[in-house]
Amino acid sequence: MSEIDLSKYETRYFKILDRDDHGVYRTSSNAQHSDLKLRYAKLPYLEQFMPYLFQLHSNKPIENAYCPNCDRKMDRIDDDYNRKIIFMCTHCK
Repeated sequence: MSEIDLSKYETRYFKILDRDDHGVYRTSSNAQHSDLKLRYAKLPYLEQFMPYLFQLHSNKPIENAYCPNCDRKMDRIDDDYNRKIIFMCTHCK
């Protein structure tokens, strides 16, 4: 597996849209480089802090979400220690 050069990586933010017929949340494919507007409007969003990894920022429970890059369902990882929800896209790798 090739290593990822994180020195050139920039954090991106994706607004979470409505649910589809299966209850999975769609995300906007348009990335934002700041989360100020999303936080101010109290909108749920995903923060892509590393390639293929997204942290959920939401005040409502979201169980499933689609990847903003490939539009396929991501795997949910619960970080109980930090009380954060992380989604990982195994399809984009």
